[in-house]
Amino acid sequence: MKSIFMVEDDRDNADLVMDYFDSDYSFSLYQSSSEAWAAIQHPNTTIPDLFLLDIGLPGMDGVQLLQNIRRKSRMSDVPAIALTAHAMESDKDRFISAGFNAYISKPITDFEKLRETIDGLA
Repeated sequence: MKSIFMVEDDRDNADLVMDYFDSDYSFSLYQSSSEAWAAIQHPNTTIPDLFLLDIGLPGMDGVQLLQNIRRKSRMSDVPAIALTAHAMESDKDRFISAGFNAYISKPITDFEKLRETIDGLA
């Protein structure tokens, strides 16, 4: 089973995604960037097939977390999807330029698009 490393501080949003993909993927959920970054740096953490990162995290946001992953971790090549309420076209371009492979706006209303995006990258 493929694995997703998800960083989402809103438990309801995380539960929606995890419930939707329940039988297709295993999830490791982190509710803060600092918690996720500690796990990423730990040598026993399994390298996931995909990162699903909320952008609007307190402290280190999802963009900063991904930049750290890309520059400073053994997981630098893992594909990443940005999850965000920022829904302007310029936001999408900014996230792709920052190293994300794809972008999904919240609230998530099109779960088929999310499935296609995740299946295409994981």
